[in-house]
Amino acid sequence: MKLNAKIVLMVCIGLMVCVSAVSACHPGIGIDKTTNGADGQEIVFGTPITWTYTVINTGDVRLKDVTVTDDKGVVPVFQSGDTDGDNKLDTDETWIYTASGAAELGLYSNIGTATGYFGCVPYTADD
Repeated sequence: MKLNAKIVLMVCIGLMVCVSAVSACHPGIGIDKTTNGADGQEIVFGTPITWTYTVINTGDVRLKDVTVTDDKGVVPVFQSGDTDGDNKLDTDETWIYTASGAAELGLYSNIGTATGYFGCVPYTADD
């Protein structure tokens, strides 16, 4: 019997064994970060800011243990999107995270990173 799917066996951090059908599944994640609803704005010093991180599943399998981080130390907090309440980013879900702060003096740029796992393999995207 010939198998069409390539099976990969991988050991993650020496604690668990993960089996994944590589050619049958295509995991992926995407993120879009906006500042007060847009990109590339000039914002007056001290003005309140809300960063919104929109996370989507760009693959064809659901992802677990989804997190969003920001390279400037603000802490994105999950707001909505897990429509079935299973804590997994399904292919038809869009998850929203937000963080807040105040405009700093001078140029400011931050990067949001979304990470989700298929099995024990992490998938990441940033914006």
